[in-house]
Amino acid sequence: MAGAQHALLPWLTAASRANDRLAPHMVVVMNREQRDEDDRVDDVDRFMNARIQEMLWQLQAKQEDLDNRSLCNNI
Repeated sequence: MAGAQHALLPWLTAASRANDRLAPHMVVVMNREQRDEDDRVDDVDRFMNARIQEMLWQLQAKQEDLDNRSLCNNI
């Protein structure tokens, strides 16, 4: 068993070094994916906020219309 562990040592060392070299690149990829996801969330937020604002304007216009009708009926 000790011979097998000794035989694996160069492979494990090489794998560890490769991991050390790849780690910064993996962080960049993960950061890019996170930025892409954040951008998608921001796009949805902007769309929803615009839609909500549009609905508020429509409600305000309807309320003003109802208020005007009420005033006309009271005259």
